[in-house]
Formats: sequence, C-alpha cells, structure tokens
Amino acid sequence: MLRVRLRPAIESFVKKTGLPMTYRLLAERTGLSEATIESLATRANYNPTLATLSKLCEVLQCGPDELLECAVVKNANKQTTRRATAKKRP
Repeated sequence: MLRVRLRPAIESFVKKTGLPMTYRLLAERTGLSEATIESLATRANYNPTLATLSKLCEVLQCGPDELLECAVVKNANKQTTRRATAKKRP
C-alpha cells in the first residue's frame, strides 16, 4: 500500500526554500481543497489520483519518491514500511 508522506515533504520544502508552507497555502497553490490536503496528511488509506500527486510534487519541488512511502504487509498483524524509490534510467 502506498502512503503519502505530506508532512515530511512540506518540512523538506520549507527547509530547502526557506519559504513558509501551510495546508492553506498548499491548497491555494495546487488548486486542491484544504479538506483534501488535510486528508492526505492524516489518512493513511487516502487514495490520491496521479494528477493530485503531480500537483503536490510540482508545488513542493519534490519527486514522487520523496512524497510516497510503500508499506509492505508481511502478515495480517504486522506491517513493515519502506520508502518508494525511483530507479534512475541510464
């Protein structure tokens, strides 16, 4: 299952740029609603579209590998988590 790591992506943006970023600003700059931004940040099972992810990556100046996390289910009771990594093409 993929999870959106919105808070860490926002923190990284602020650290890289020195610019402030709130859910409200992110909503304004992406054209998404604040409710959607809050859901992305708080609901582990939120299923965003590729268009939504693309808008977030553009505004936050990051790649999908920085925004997404892949949670691999080992069994019904335990989960392990690993970050999604993009393979670079030669």
